[in-house]
Amino acid sequence: MGIREDVLEAARSLTERGTPLFSPAELIAAARSAGSTYADASLRTHVVSYMCKNAGGAYGGRYPDLLRVGRGLYRLAEAAPSDRASRRRPTGRQRPLRVVTDQPRPTHQEDWFSEANVQAAVVRHLVASGWRVLRVADTASREHGVDVDAERSGERLLAEVKGYPGTAYARGDRKGMPKSTRAAAQAR
Repeated sequence: MGIREDVLEAARSLTERGTPLFSPAELIAAARSAGSTYADASLRTHVVSYMCKNAGGAYGGRYPDLLRVGRGLYRLAEAAPSDRASRRRPTGRQRPLRVVTDQPRPTHQEDWFSEANVQAAVVRHLVASGWRVLRVADTASREHGVDVDAERSGERLLAEVKGYPGTAYARGDRKGMPKSTRAAAQAR
């Protein structure tokens, strides 16, 4: 099976299990659980570029299998939003995902330290270490509480993930304006 098939299998599996919207980290974790041996970076590139119907760039949308529905959120392009899976009621502390389509793409400068990317790195490490990721929080909606829920050999791991503060405001009235507090001071 090729890398595209691994990603599609993972996306279909997540959708069938009641998670119609997923992050690249969730797709990678699902692909790993299904036995994919491709590098995380290759899987992620396929999700956000080659297989994303509405991705820009030279290779964007080569295979229109996925649709970007918000910052860091994807769904199967073949799955209509009215699917039975998308009407699933959240359980426990889970909140319904809010789909945001007018958010700008993150710039390269803010990309490496965003909470979403730190969370993805944590998920990759856990999966590589034999943990089964049960749930990943939606960083796009700034969901509070546990960010990663995983289990291994009867052990349960609940983790809260933090990104590194940027030098400019990312949202609100001051978006794009420089912050008066240094990032290192905020991170402490």
